[in-house]
Amino acid sequence: MFLRFVTLYLDDHSHMAAGIFTAAYELKDEEELPDYTRHMLAEILSWFDEYLDEPHIFSRSPRAYGRNIGICWFKNTAQRHLEKTFELAALLEEHNVLIELLKAERPGYVVYEDDYQIVAEPSIRRMKRV
Repeated sequence: MFLRFVTLYLDDHSHMAAGIFTAAYELKDEEELPDYTRHMLAEILSWFDEYLDEPHIFSRSPRAYGRNIGICWFKNTAQRHLEKTFELAALLEEHNVLIELLKAERPGYVVYEDDYQIVAEPSIRRMKRV
């Protein structure tokens, strides 16, 4: 089982719901954001920078001009990462950013995998809203 935290906004590249990290970085850049919230966001995002590799493949196409449409999913075994993501979701929701949790057994064609996540080219029919 794979889990994905998304917003209500569409991502320009994948045309799927934008992920939680996109929303977190956008909120962090807002000018009116209180300093303590910006600090909390920075702390959580810094944790992910340290403990989650940034995927380097987003498409099965080897072509340089190929579309990078892969989206990231957590493995359900990535307990600490999921706990931190729930913390991030709660913080975003405090600032009126709605977060939805999706589950999928087979989210699409897997183009990248590590211990905590996969990147898959989307397969819409296999996602369930939680």
